[in-house]
Amino acid sequence: EPGFGNPDNLTIFEMETFNGFLFAGTGNPVTGYEIWKTRAEGPVPYQWTKVIERGAYRGPLNEGVVSMCEFRGALYVGSGIQNGGYDRVYNIGPAAPELIRIYPDDTWELLIGTPRDTPQGFRAPLSGLGPGAGNGFNGYFWRMAQYDGWLYLGTYNWASLLPYYRPVPSPSWAERYGRWIGIDNIVRFEGGFDLWRSRDGVSWVPVTTTGFDNPYNFGARTLVGGTPGLFVGTANPFGPEVALRTPLGWTYIPNPRGGAELWLGAPRRPNTTDQGNGWLGRCRCAVCRESVER
Repeated sequence: EPGFGNPDNLTIFEMETFNGFLFAGTGNPVTGYEIWKTRAEGPVPYQWTKVIERGAYRGPLNEGVVSMCEFRGALYVGSGIQNGGYDRVYNIGPAAPELIRIYPDDTWELLIGTPRDTPQGFRAPLSGLGPGAGNGFNGYFWRMAQYDGWLYLGTYNWASLLPYYRPVPSPSWAERYGRWIGIDNIVRFEGGFDLWRSRDGVSWVPVTTTGFDNPYNFGARTLVGGTPGLFVGTANPFGPEVALRTPLGWTYIPNPRGGAELWLGAPRRPNTTDQGNGWLGRCRCAVCRESVER
């Protein structure tokens, strides 16, 4: 039935195959996302089974399933709140996303998120990381992909939008943080998406927490692993000009760091003196147009 019989399921945002089933994750602003599965076999209508409900018992703070990826015998599921982690229509958030994984027998574990009681028992994040991998400005776990034995997890981060909010949005921690640190410093040090990787889903290593040193790269929108390496396509709408507040008021200036970028994470080449992390990027502005090794 539409919405799997629940009118509060407003969208089926993400799907993935796992263990011979098609999994579908919904967006539900009332009780939180749901996850359903079907073998899609036999006569129609196909039979669907509900695997997860009530946003994995976090409620509407896990409003929607945003990303899914099979990795090492489990299905990993990342959440998010629509409109960048702050749903103004339904007054949800701001709140950072969680990561869970589902096993073939439909049991599940909380990997990144908030400890809580559930009908299946107490759940605490196995990684020790809170929502958003410890960064409250992460609004989604936007994309996941596996490459070279690692699971990669990319976020959407709304810190770069802070200069344009009037006032700084709730919760109160964001307002206090803004007054204490300063909006410009938050954008400088917190802006830009996070990209994490893990071999087991429990221990996570940051690849970047600054959008590859570009705060205008506010999202890791696409991740694709291939023969050359892991490709990362960014979401970056801050170009070709960006608004800047001056003593005389707001004005627009050219922004060479605006516009989507494509990055390639490749295994380090032999006989190289590079001490970086093996990432190659191409600047998309009209000034540079040269590969930059990091």
